[in-house]
Amino acid sequence: HFVHGAMRSEDNIRSGWIVVGATFITLGMVYGVWYSYSVFFVAFLREFQWSRSVIAGGYSALVLIHGIFSPISGWLAGRVGPRRVILAGGCVFALGLLLTAQITEWWHLYAAFGWVAGIGLSLVGWVPSVVLVRGWFPGRIGTAVGVASAGIGVGIAGLVPLVQFMIDRIGWRWAFRILAVLILGWVLPATVF
Repeated sequence: HFVHGAMRSEDNIRSGWIVVGATFITLGMVYGVWYSYSVFFVAFLREFQWSRSVIAGGYSALVLIHGIFSPISGWLAGRVGPRRVILAGGCVFALGLLLTAQITEWWHLYAAFGWVAGIGLSLVGWVPSVVLVRGWFPGRIGTAVGVASAGIGVGIAGLVPLVQFMIDRIGWRWAFRILAVLILGWVLPATVF
């Protein structure tokens, strides 16, 4: 009986670290997209010639909505489970990116990137991820969350240059579309399996 219990504990630890690794990648992707806005900013300036403050407002809307919805995403993660919240958030975030690829007016930017992507980001981002990781490592939450959240910095460092490359080669609209597909292509299987 002792050996069986030890084996189950090792399986749980291994599964927990797989969850931490998946969370590392998820956070890296979504926050990497968030912080790639500075690269999209320049593309928006060139194409639409809106004022800098109007374009910066799209980013501010995302940050504001993300902050407002974070307590709601935490409540939902506690109520229905973090996996469901992260899955829904990945879908909403990808939808926001797809809608952003279609913008033609400044208020489209605020609605698509600020509101839709902002809500999705709060559902797929930090708060439900902490709830998820905490469930696997109740005694070592600091280490597990630290490893998972390191994905944010890695994602920012990796995605910002990639987004610039995509914008230069295929344009900002296709860059948003590809990012949406990457987010959906990762979050769906990662949360389901």
